[in-house]
Amino acid sequence: MWSLLRRGASALGEAFFPTVCVGCRQVVLGGALPICDACDETIERIGASRCSICARRFVAGAAVVCGTCSSSPPTFARGSAYCVHGGAVAAAIARFKYGGEESLARPLGRLVRAAFEACGHGGAFDVVVPVPLHIRRLRSRGFNQAVLLVRHLGIKSAKIGVSLIERVRDTPPQTGLSARERRVNVARAFRMRPGLEKQVVGARVLLVDDVLTTGATANECARVLRNAGATDVCVAVVSRAE
Repeated sequence: MWSLLRRGASALGEAFFPTVCVGCRQVVLGGALPICDACDETIERIGASRCSICARRFVAGAAVVCGTCSSSPPTFARGSAYCVHGGAVAAAIARFKYGGEESLARPLGRLVRAAFEACGHGGAFDVVVPVPLHIRRLRSRGFNQAVLLVRHLGIKSAKIGVSLIERVRDTPPQTGLSARERRVNVARAFRMRPGLEKQVVGARVLLVDDVLTTGATANECARVLRNAGATDVCVAVVSRAE
């Protein structure tokens, strides 16, 4: 009886909120991931051949640690990304962030979830934290894309910590900066909100954003969370820039 009701509810939900392709907005049938066959040809998924920490793709080989993470390990323990930044997914992220297409949060959020589930740490989190925007950029854009992604992950066992960390410096955009310049740019740009540290003490935290490039922003956020008492910080994004 309950299984029939669940199937009926699922069918009803699919009828009213069908899965649409993140690239071209065509309906994708059968509850599949939100990428149609045509748009799928424009993206490169990140599979097992990746750095197990920063998710950088290797040309060949099993999941190992890349040279950068070996010599200078980041503060976060593991990273996951659905695909290399490019193609239909990159175009969708641009429309989402800069074109105000907030409805793309749902399909892009499903890609974030697919990425960290594929890495074997699908539900082992206590708190999910979106990378924050500075208040001036938030007012200009009207929303934080990471917050919207978090709301579509569907991790029922974890608390959503939207306000746990804040961006206290309105740093210039990272685009065009070298890895070193990115690290300097975001240094001390984040902090825990006073009095909220106890919410991450002993917690396994998932940090969420749209794109991971050098990992400078994620690393700085992870540093703040670890200093506040988090035992483990993982990073999950839609795509990994190369």
